[in-house]
Amino acid sequence: QLSQNHALKVESTSLQELQAQGLQRDVVSLKSTVHELSQERTILQGKVDSLENKLSARNLEFNQCLEKLKLFDQAKSTISRLENELIIQQMACAREADENS
Repeated sequence: QLSQNHALKVESTSLQELQAQGLQRDVVSLKSTVHELSQERTILQGKVDSLENKLSARNLEFNQCLEKLKLFDQAKSTISRLENELIIQQMACAREADENS
């Protein structure tokens, strides 16, 4: 009975050692996976930063284009107003010429 108990203890210890070795392998594997994911995250963060910079540059371009459009619209409005004033002056000159003749 004593040797049977001893055999069970040895078998139990061996089983625990095997489980511990398996857990150690799992830990090493998980550490490797975490390291790979960390590297991948760094790469992806770099890509995100690059895209954010490009987007910022595009937004700046877009805002500059909007400003140019506003200036263009103001210029069109000014031209239209000046054309109307010119027509009014031409009509006044024509009326004055008729009155003088």
